[in-house]
Parts: sequence; structure tokens; C-alpha cells
Amino acid sequence: MLWRVPRRYSMDSRQGETVARRRRLLDAAIQVLGEVGADRLTMEAVAERADAATRTLYNHFSSRDELIAAALDLLLQEARDSLYLDTPAEVDPAERLRQFVRQVYGVYGQQADSLTILLDHRGDPKIGPQVTMMRESRREHLKEILKDPQTKLVLPVPEAAAIAFVLTSHETWTALVKESGLTQPAALGLVTATLDTVLFAHRPG
Repeated sequence: MLWRVPRRYSMDSRQGETVARRRRLLDAAIQVLGEVGADRLTMEAVAERADAATRTLYNHFSSRDELIAAALDLLLQEARDSLYLDTPAEVDPAERLRQFVRQVYGVYGQQADSLTILLDHRGDPKIGPQVTMMRESRREHLKEILKDPQTKLVLPVPEAAAIAFVLTSHETWTALVKESGLTQPAALGLVTATLDTVLFAHRPG
């Protein structure tokens, strides 16, 4: 008796291969974007990076603009997912802020290249508002932590939140790690110690 593979399984398998191939092509496009920018990206360079035929790339994306848009969409989705911020409300506000900084700096360390690409494309009408929304989400989360009644701040909440917002920005992480040469732990330690001192008057040691 011959066993036949169900047609449904065969279709699911092909769909899975298509999704995996598309993701591989997008990953290659993101790599090329990070190296040469959108202006110099070519379909041929992306296909070569993905070890695929240029024809295969055109089967998934009809144009260079469509490919770039899809790559940026993927980066936005991953950035939104990774920058979803959550710290337990029952923890002391100063410790909540430390946890927040560790979480954000951890994301920056893992997603540095992707976030840089997004920030480089803030002029794009689709990217700019999304980046602004992610920044606003971080700002509001900081305000939520710092306005806790248990918080004993040296500064009023708006000023404290503004300082925390600057020190937890991707730009500050870049300045400390990429430009000043600090290690990830050293940058994290510097920022948390600064916030402890400036916002809560906690002295190290």
C-alpha cells in the first residue's frame, strides 16, 4: 500500500519555504542598507548577499523601492517588539528606573545597527512618525516611574524625566559605546550611577 503525503502538508511546506526565503532576502537587504545606505542599495547586491538569483529577488519584490520599504517595515516591527518596556510597579521607583535603563541599553546593544538604520531614515514619511511614537512611549514610561508617590526626587518630575529621557536615548548609548569606546557594562554603570546621584541624591558606595 502506498502512502501519500497529504496535499495540505505539501502546501504548508511550500509556504514555509517561501516565508523563509523572503526573510532571508530581507535580512540581506537590511545588511546592505546598513553598509551602503538606501541610495546605493541595488537589487544585485542584495541578491548576492542572500546567495540568490536576482530573478528570485524580483519574484518577491517587484522593485528596489518595494524591497527597501519591506526591509524598513521589518526593522520597525522588530524595534517595536524589542522596545516594549515593562517594569514591575511594586518595585522601588529608583530600582524600577535602574531596571528600565538595563532593559533599554540591552536592546541598544543587540539592535544597534537596526536602530541606526531606522534613525537614518527618519525623513521617510512612514518611518519618522513610528520613531517619534517609540520615543514618546519611552518618555511616558519614564514619567510613570518617576511620578510614583514613593519617589523621593531631588528635581520636579518634568525635569527628572527629561534627564532620564536623554540618558536612555539611543544617541547617548551611541556616544558612550560607539564613539567614546566604553564597554556596554561601563556605559550602563555610568548612566545608572548618574541617574541615582542626580535624581535621587544616592551616592555610590
